Amino acid sequence: MRAIVLSIGDEVLAGDCVDTNASWLCSRLAACGIKVEVVHQLPDDRNAVASTLREAAARVELVVSTGGLGLTPDDLTREAMADAFDDGRIVRDSDAVDWIRERLAGRGMGMSDLQAAMARRPAQAECLRNPVGTAPILRRQVGSCTVWSLPGPPVEVHSTFDTHVAPSLPEAGSIVSREVRCCGIIEAEASPLLGELLDRDRPIQVGTRVSRGVFIVTVHESGPDADALLDEIRGRLRPWAFGTEGEQPAHDVARMLIERSQSLATAESCTGGGIGSSLVDVPGSSSWYRGGVVAYSNEMKQQWLSVAPDRFSSDGPGAVSAEVAMEMADGVRSATGSDWGLSVTGIAGPEGGTDEKPVGTVWFGVASVEARTARRFQFPGDRTAVRSRSVLIALQCLRMAMLGERSTMTWECS
Repeated sequence: MRAIVLSIGDEVLAGDCVDTNASWLCSRLAACGIKVEVVHQLPDDRNAVASTLREAAARVELVVSTGGLGLTPDDLTREAMADAFDDGRIVRDSDAVDWIRERLAGRGMGMSDLQAAMARRPAQAECLRNPVGTAPILRRQVGSCTVWSLPGPPVEVHSTFDTHVAPSLPEAGSIVSREVRCCGIIEAEASPLLGELLDRDRPIQVGTRVSRGVFIVTVHESGPDADALLDEIRGRLRPWAFGTEGEQPAHDVARMLIERSQSLATAESCTGGGIGSSLVDVPGSSSWYRGGVVAYSNEMKQQWLSVAPDRFSSDGPGAVSAEVAMEMADGVRSATGSDWGLSVTGIAGPEGGTDEKPVGTVWFGVASVEARTARRFQFPGDRTAVRSRSVLIALQCLRMAMLGERSTMTWECS
């Protein structure tokens, strides 16, 4: 079964709100085994909505729209549906009037004429009760296509879809979305490594995207051939590839520490505890994460991490340096008795940069019996971007050290 999703509302096109309804519906439909062919974002324009509904119903077996079922003059979806399929004829649904009156009475309110008008429907459409709101939803069969119109508020979209739309769909296996997630590599660097795997004429297509600093390769298939393809992708993107759907570098760090019966501690400056937060997001982290020190000032670095005072003198390397990063990693490892120490020190901005060390300069240190390394990066973006990228790259530096790898990552300085 194929579907088209419509998001209706001037506020969507004006950028006043994020269209979370469309992405949620696409995910739920994929879970039901239904392929969404296209998503339309439409203004509150009766003619535009009517023509799009008509064209969509002629093309696929399922159309789901959201928005435009309220009681204000810009809510025109029911009129547009009537124009598209019922020659503009609209009738009043007495059962729907009772539902609205009952819902409002439960809130201690009476029903106005405007609220009662939400019980109007296209002549051949059906009104169905809204489980959480007042506006009834609409269903209209158009040949082999079922057209659903849901209210716009996300909580009502979720409830009405799960209550009415999902149970009406034919049983089918879900459309799987399987991922290989990478950090420290961008599309321009990964594409040549993937090579012919990205060709669009292959039996199993491979998609790519970037989300919050993570490069993601996606395969929408299951079975032995898809398994082999995913293994090939992981091999080509090693050591940047760290995990699968929903995972962050911290998850792979956790797996390796558990396999080795080892522990980790962190020392953070510019990330302010962000690395530790990412680590404790992984369930069971108390078995391998000893804890961390957030040492923002030079005095704290000396007192709690045993960084040498002369590192901060006028002729020393300064707080943002390989020397300080390594001594922070050594210090937190020693203080906590951990197998691994991970540190970060940098200039997140907007102030504090120099010609030698501009804003975005960040040093990472990794210390253990097995490996000792310091790596420098120059991150673009504002303070938030520098700090979020630092969290990801810190854990990727640790992963690579644990793997015995030293592959260059994006934004790394030679």
